[in-house]
Amino acid sequence: MDNVNNNFNQNIEKLKSFLKENNHQKNKTVANEIDSLIAAIEQSYKHSLEKDITIKNEEFLKKVKEVENKAALKIAEKIDELDKKKKEELESAKRFAIEKSIISAINVLDQLEIALGYAALDPTIKNYVAGFRMVADSFLKWLNEMNIEKMPIEIGDPFDDQTMSAFEKLESNLPKNHVVKITKACYTLHDKIIRHAVVAVSDGSLATKNVLQEIKTVAIEPTVNKTQQIHPTTQIKNIIPLKQHLTIQSIPPRINHTQQILHHVDESKPKHATQVVPPQQTTKKV
Repeated sequence: MDNVNNNFNQNIEKLKSFLKENNHQKNKTVANEIDSLIAAIEQSYKHSLEKDITIKNEEFLKKVKEVENKAALKIAEKIDELDKKKKEELESAKRFAIEKSIISAINVLDQLEIALGYAALDPTIKNYVAGFRMVADSFLKWLNEMNIEKMPIEIGDPFDDQTMSAFEKLESNLPKNHVVKITKACYTLHDKIIRHAVVAVSDGSLATKNVLQEIKTVAIEPTVNKTQQIHPTTQIKNIIPLKQHLTIQSIPPRINHTQQILHHVDESKPKHATQVVPPQQTTKKV
């Protein structure tokens, strides 16, 4: 727009110079009319320009106001977020302020439980174990009142890296990566794990051997049963009981009658000394 104004002014000046060079009255009149026209054009241009400037200023001020409102809203939101975060941090700090102290107390409880485990094996101090057990239970109850919970972990559970820490692997019949030994329990404070359980896990070697042994046993058993069915000793064992059932009662009545005759001849002998003739001899004629 500035370039247009400059070009316009330059053309006007050239026209004025041209008209001034002529001394005719007519030219002067034309020059005056041109000056009046130029003044009117300038006035109209200024009025239009001022109007455009006013509109532009109003639009600019409106945009500035919108930006200010958005910025103020963003700042208010950030302040609210910071206040909320700060409050949450303060609440969290209050809730977990005793975490370090509680961990030290839990370590003392661990030592007490280990001592109770060994003391139960000694009959000389067995009577004291019950008292110390009551102390340990009371301490654990106090921890529960402080929202400190002992997570239930048992031998045979699968290893969980979220709640457990493994310090060694042992040979066991349990599957691989299953808990074999629990050295320290897992504790939580307001559902936050403050100490992982310390456990030993199975390497799975013995479990694999047991599975292989079972497979071998299952594969061998059908062959053994089949062999037993066709083994000749089975038939012999079935025959032996039949021979054992043969008694004098199964001998024909003729032989029994012969025994009665012999027994009648030897009446002088006591009855308890009577001898029974074997089956082979009773077949002979008297």
